[in-house]
This record gives sequence, structure tokens and C-alpha cells, in this order.
Amino acid sequence: MNIPALILLEGGLLDPHVGTIFWVFVTFLLLVFILQRFAWKPIIHALEERQARIDESFKKAEESNKEAARIMAQFDQIVAEASEKADVIVRSARDSAEKIKAETLHKTKEEADKLIATAKSEIDQQRNSMVLELRQEMVGIIISVAGKVIETNLNDEKNRTLVNNAIQNLSGK
Repeated sequence: MNIPALILLEGGLLDPHVGTIFWVFVTFLLLVFILQRFAWKPIIHALEERQARIDESFKKAEESNKEAARIMAQFDQIVAEASEKADVIVRSARDSAEKIKAETLHKTKEEADKLIATAKSEIDQQRNSMVLELRQEMVGIIISVAGKVIETNLNDEKNRTLVNNAIQNLSGK
């Protein structure tokens, strides 16, 4: 016989039969019992373990995040302290440099003033010795001129000529 004809004679595949429904229901209950007895407990146990691992991973992740945040805060604090220390060191170095600069300028000015004072003193000493030397020469010349004037004791005009000659001799030296 032809299969489509058999289906048409007995009814359709989708027509409900009480016997088929009963055996499907019994098979379903038997499958549920077997699954419950042997499979669901391990599956549920595996799911619970998985959930516990996931929860533990979340806890560890939260702890890691908290630890990372704590470490980052410490790092920021250390960086801030280092920055402050660097600023203090830079300020100290600048202050020291300014102080050294001021001291150096002051010492240089004092040394320059001392050199100027020494030079002025030497110039005054040399000038005084030259003036003294010049006076001694003048005295010698005046004495020699006076001696000549007295020796010759000529008239006024000759005395003047003699003094003018002596002055010209002084200028010529």
C-alpha cells in the first residue's frame, strides 16, 4: 500500500490518539525522573559551582579594583610629594644661587673698591714724591740762580735775564 493513502485512511498525523498521548506522557515522566535522578543534580551542582566561581571572580575583581584605586592614590600622593620636594629643591637652589651671586657681587665690589683705593693711594704717593722731587730740584735751581745773581750782582735787567734763562733751562729739561 501506498503510505500517503494509509495516512489518509487512519487519519492524519496531527490527529490526537489517546494511546499515543498516554505513552508520550509516560515517556516524558520517565525522562523527567531519569534526568532528575541522574542529570539535574550534577547540572545544578555544576551551575551552582559556576555561579560561585563567577561570584568569586566578581569579588576578586572588586578587590583588585579597590587595591588598584588604593595603589593609584598612593602613587598620586607619592608623585605630589616628589613634586613638592622638587619644588623645594629648585627654590632652595635658586635662593642659594641668588645668595652666592649677591655675595660674589659684594666681594667683587669690595675688591674693586680696594683696588681703586690702592691705586689712588699709589698715585697720591707717586704724585707726592714727584712734587717733593720737583721742589728739591726747584730749590737747587733757585739756589744756583740766586748764587749767580749774587755773584754777578748786576743790574735789574741782567737779573731778570738771568732768571728768565734759568726758567727756560728748566723748561728745556
